[in-house]
Amino acid sequence: MVLASTAQKQLPGARVVRAKAAVSWSGGKDCNLALLRCLDREDIDTVALVCFHPPSPTFRAHPLKLQRLQAEALSLQYVMVEVNAARHEGDFKRAYVEAIKSLKSNFGIDMIVTGDIDYVGSS
Repeated sequence: MVLASTAQKQLPGARVVRAKAAVSWSGGKDCNLALLRCLDREDIDTVALVCFHPPSPTFRAHPLKLQRLQAEALSLQYVMVEVNAARHEGDFKRAYVEAIKSLKSNFGIDMIVTGDIDYVGSS
């Protein structure tokens, strides 16, 4: 699980700055654990579940409709972000980076939390 921390030691009485986080969401057990750990952190403001998807997504294991309902039940925003390597000369990693940048520019997300057991975008 990748969970970056922006927390710094706080002086007594100092205001805690909370990073805005989106949890990379498939609806499975790994991202659920990542979400729970994220929600337990006082220095993280979990604001969205994000589904990175290819063009024309169809997920059989965890349907998109179910993911949307999970976000709604948690009172979190559900964001779908397309990762389309064809728009980046076949470069999947570049497409993924651009998708992540769009979260920052469109939603003010400071970090992405993921339940992946490997680095996102590794081969």
